[in-house]
Amino acid sequence: MGRFIIRRVLWIVPTLFVLCSLVFLVSKLTNTDAVESLLASQGISFQTNANYQEIYTKEYIKQHNDLPLYYLSIAPDHYPTNLHSIPDENQKAFIKRLLKGGYDDHAIDQYRLFIADIKSDSTLTVFNLESYTPENVVLLDTYNKFSQDQKSKLDIIITQKSLFHFPDFRWHGLQNQFHYWLGNVLAGDWGTSFLDGRPVVQKVASAFNWTFTLMIINLILLVLIGVPVVLFAVYKQGLFGQTIEWISMFFYIIPIFWLATLIQVFLTTPDYGMQLFPAYQQDYLSEKSFLDILNSFFTQYLPAVICLLLTDLAVFIRLLKGNIAKEKLLPYVETASAKGLSYWEVLTKHILPNTLIPIITILVGSIPAFLAGSLILEVIFNIPGMGRLLFNSITKADWSVVYFIVLIIGFLTTIFFLIGDLLYKYFDPKIKYD
Repeated sequence: MGRFIIRRVLWIVPTLFVLCSLVFLVSKLTNTDAVESLLASQGISFQTNANYQEIYTKEYIKQHNDLPLYYLSIAPDHYPTNLHSIPDENQKAFIKRLLKGGYDDHAIDQYRLFIADIKSDSTLTVFNLESYTPENVVLLDTYNKFSQDQKSKLDIIITQKSLFHFPDFRWHGLQNQFHYWLGNVLAGDWGTSFLDGRPVVQKVASAFNWTFTLMIINLILLVLIGVPVVLFAVYKQGLFGQTIEWISMFFYIIPIFWLATLIQVFLTTPDYGMQLFPAYQQDYLSEKSFLDILNSFFTQYLPAVICLLLTDLAVFIRLLKGNIAKEKLLPYVETASAKGLSYWEVLTKHILPNTLIPIITILVGSIPAFLAGSLILEVIFNIPGMGRLLFNSITKADWSVVYFIVLIIGFLTTIFFLIGDLLYKYFDPKIKYD
């Protein structure tokens, strides 16, 4: 048992490392510029500051964006070792366009000289020539006005184009963007949010209170309501059991976002239905303690609890009822009945304890699923939790916050699965891990 726990704990490290790597690399595929966003949050823009490019370059280097992305990379063999060393985005886009077109460094340098020569020619009027590849320049009307020497230079550049290149594996060592970012994370420096300048830890912690409270209340109600309902449905059977079966099936097939939308539209305003719940006016950035959240939860955010509970109860009831039906077919049930125990005693004292393993699986699996999937509910019901914060951070490229939330979800997922495995062993000693 001890060896199993140690192995599982050690596996958390590579799991989080891979998770960090994936999130970091995916964030770099977006079109948003983190440096530009950071400067904009400080009131520095190209329109308001004449030295913007100089300030941008300094911040670009300060954040280690001039280094390769990761420890290793795979690129066509004609690509430069580190394209990120160029801070100017327009120049970088110009080089990427030519590289994707099959031109190597030598051809790109020649094309730069060609463009400079064309722009210095007073007889020609050319605009934005950098946005065209050499073969596309030939299609322009201006090409007919080029001198024979200029056309020859362009033809020489075009002949250097190659459509096939071998992949090149490159090792960049520890001097890369991800390594510096990971070092800051391990040192406890998560940085600040680009949107409001608040510390990332403080911002995520405030949102986590809401999500954690919603999750705990949902799990408690799930067990307190789900288990008795299933027991009575199995015990009574008949019309009551069939009614529970149909109700659970109904909520099981309804998508949660649709159910949440229906509750919000028809139960929070008198315009379309009944105003059973107050409207949502909670300030997202407000700081509230855990007790403040708990006190306001059942009034302002009760619709979210109902929506989540109905959906989870549908899954919980169907799975638990199915497991009880399987247990009823085993020989020990008939033996217990032969000893004179009533059907209710057999159901509660023998069958139900043997279904604890499936119950644990449901509960433990629902915790990380809820942390990752609370985004829809929190956006619809305007709950200032981690799901809504993650959604806002992704759409506005606040990657420092995104990194932290994803790591929290990954860490808690591994922890809860470990707790679930330990509970399996506790309730069923026959299970062996070593």
